[in-house]
Amino acid sequence: MLKKTPQNHAWSKEYPAQLEWKNILKVVKNPNNIFTLIILIILFISGVQITLSVYEITILSNNKAIFGICFLPLLIFSMFIFHKLAKKNITAQLKYYEINNIQEPTLKQAQALQLLLCLDYNLAHWNETLEYYPMLEKTNTQDFGGFIVRSAEQERHKLHETWGILLEKEYHQLIEMMFTNGLMTAKFLYKYVLDDYGIQRLSKLSSIPKKQIYNYINPNNRNERKLLWGYEFVNVICVSRQAYMAQLISEDVAWNNILKASSYIHTLFDDFDDFYQNYILGNSISFESIEKANERWNEYLEYQNNCNWRFKNLSWHKQNVDLPEIVYTAYSTAIDNINQSYEPEENKPRQKIGFI
Repeated sequence: MLKKTPQNHAWSKEYPAQLEWKNILKVVKNPNNIFTLIILIILFISGVQITLSVYEITILSNNKAIFGICFLPLLIFSMFIFHKLAKKNITAQLKYYEINNIQEPTLKQAQALQLLLCLDYNLAHWNETLEYYPMLEKTNTQDFGGFIVRSAEQERHKLHETWGILLEKEYHQLIEMMFTNGLMTAKFLYKYVLDDYGIQRLSKLSSIPKKQIYNYINPNNRNERKLLWGYEFVNVICVSRQAYMAQLISEDVAWNNILKASSYIHTLFDDFDDFYQNYILGNSISFESIEKANERWNEYLEYQNNCNWRFKNLSWHKQNVDLPEIVYTAYSTAIDNINQSYEPEENKPRQKIGFI
């Protein structure tokens, strides 16, 4: 079991969560903490008045010890208040774990969540729990340590907007499609791989070297082709986390699909970099936007250079599980379909010119 640590960061990408005085300002800026702001203002005004009064007494009595004796308790009390505010996010997160009996992820669960680490880091999501934000149904309040709190209704709306699903049945249908066909693999094969200039164009679009793209296309020694399966299978993890937060599926269903997708990725790919470039490739095909591809690369560089979250240090554990049949057949099926749709010129009917 891994050691449980307060992860983050209601407002930043810092890890692990630390006691920071700048959190005071962020707590105060939160509109949900207007009561806290009022208390701080009252304390500040009272503190100034007391300090002036004590200073006046000190001048009149010419005894500096009085100033120290009176001012020291005020200073200690102020430090206590500031300390509480500075660690508000840490306290809230540990409380969330305790109330909802959230256990430390197993090693396999951690390795699965590691696949989303770059995305979670750049979005300032929680990465060490199944939910990526505190859930309103578990906090019963929107004011929770300054964190963004999401309701199941909000997540259902987002799930429908992003993936077009509202029902548990639709979730299972989408996951089945992701495992058995993929969402972008056919487009990858027909539009880019089997086109004369497709790989060159895709390399320009995604900023991934042609050599690496061919590495995804060519079979390995087990006759597996990586194609876009890193992108396809990691989407299973994204949708499952979101569907869990939307309360469409149970925690067990979410983890079952997440761990299955993770095992496929850890079987196909050699390391995190190999996997994540495949994700960027799939994302580039999905959006067909150089700007979007550049965004993904900038996020990856930010993650590589600055992320110190602990799941980044997990070693890449290669697995050896049975993969879906489509991993072995997608490329050959596309070739067969292309060949069947091709007709030699002499077999095509002649075009009639002029009047009938």
